[in-house]
Amino acid sequence: MKQKVTFLVVVMFLFAWIGCNKSSTTPTEPDGTMATATVTGTITQTFTITPTFTATHEPLIDDCEDNDNTDEWGGYWVTFDDQANAGTSYVWPWSDPYATSHGLTPMLFEMSAGGYNSSYAAHITGYTTSTYQYRFIGMGCQLTATAGSSGGCHDVDISNFTGISFWAKGDATNYIVMIPYTPSYPDMTCDSASLVAYADYGYKLTAVPTTWTQYTIAFTQFTQPSWGSIHPALTTVLQHAKQIQFKTDDPPSAHDAGVDFWVDDVTFY
Repeated sequence: MKQKVTFLVVVMFLFAWIGCNKSSTTPTEPDGTMATATVTGTITQTFTITPTFTATHEPLIDDCEDNDNTDEWGGYWVTFDDQANAGTSYVWPWSDPYATSHGLTPMLFEMSAGGYNSSYAAHITGYTTSTYQYRFIGMGCQLTATAGSSGGCHDVDISNFTGISFWAKGDATNYIVMIPYTPSYPDMTCDSASLVAYADYGYKLTAVPTTWTQYTIAFTQFTQPSWGSIHPALTTVLQHAKQIQFKTDDPPSAHDAGVDFWVDDVTFY
């Protein structure tokens, strides 16, 4: 019994001694001063925001019946000519370069009365001259709200569609429907640059008749002009589409006396 008591006393003494001397476990330097530990670290977080626009829209691009300058994909109808190429061709509704060079007030695109079995259609008139060797005028419907903006350049993937369909009438001369391939976000030069040196994928509309005619064109029928030297895959272009353009033939020698072209019910399929 004495041995058990003695043992318990010894055990209790050891626990008490350990409890009272916890501070003695603090590391010290050789000179007896308290050692300190410094923990350093760097936490780095990187966020990359890449806008992705997928063609979840209905196939219809525009039936023009709302009689304004926007289409069903949120983009804008626009016109263009060779004024930026030191040419003297012009288009109506005025292009911004033409308005600027002639002291005119820039104008929004406007629809014209008399669509295909409907009230309105997209319509351009104008004149091409030989001042610029590859004279041209045309119009386009953008596929995103910032497709032509140097502050946006957002594109959209239309590769899930088979092709494009529309009704058109003209002046019995040639036009081209094109898909321009230009820089995308975050490159901010989409309104002034071409990734294929303007050798864009297109389909020639030969001798567009003066009465409404439907065109249904598979994307696989789009080709680049023979003079082009940069050849991206068609799928790549479709995955970065910003605009569908309708343009006079290149060069449009038959158009020197004037241009008159209509398009309506533009849709993918």
